[in-house]
Amino acid sequence: MQKEDSSLKETPKPLFNPNYADDYLKSVAWACSKVDQEKIAQIIEVLFRAWQEKKNIYLFGNGGSASIAMHFTTDLGKGTYNEGKDRLRVFCLSENTDLMTALTNDNGWENVYIDQIKGMIGKGDVLIGYSVHGGSGSDKAGAWSQNILKAIDYAKKQGAITVGFSGFEGGVMKTLCDLCLVIPTFVTGQVQDLQFAVMHIICDTLNDRIKHSE
Repeated sequence: MQKEDSSLKETPKPLFNPNYADDYLKSVAWACSKVDQEKIAQIIEVLFRAWQEKKNIYLFGNGGSASIAMHFTTDLGKGTYNEGKDRLRVFCLSENTDLMTALTNDNGWENVYIDQIKGMIGKGDVLIGYSVHGGSGSDKAGAWSQNILKAIDYAKKQGAITVGFSGFEGGVMKTLCDLCLVIPTFVTGQVQDLQFAVMHIICDTLNDRIKHSE
């Protein structure tokens, strides 16, 4: 008779750490209480005016920030549409893999966003950039998110309104952008958690403004 393996009866240690979860959620709650709601209101006004004036809105980011930019683009384009009213003219610069790799291959990663808005972005258009660190810091590839800063600087020179969503202390984007909402936490995941929350606040409020506009 085969001997039963006693190890199979042992209760496995839980992978979930309630202490970590509790600390994480408390940190998110603290950062949430520090979010500049007046800045959110200003960004909503910028987007509402862009809708009124039929201006273009461009969004972009790198890595996880690119996924937030894409999600925001979808919510702005679909979630704010009301029957009988114009749709927001919104585009994401981070989602066309063919174009991005072609531009990177030919002109370098630092130009992948500026190349997409050259000859397109103009006065009154809106450029929205996402970055957890705001373009400050560096890694193996050099200074972070210089392609984002380069596009923001170019857009400002064309008369566009530049909006940034960053975390940590805001980075370069805090002073470079016309408006920059900083999520005041140094944990990347928490910055992105609250950027998603703010995104939904903006879309819901903007949808209501458009719906009840004359």
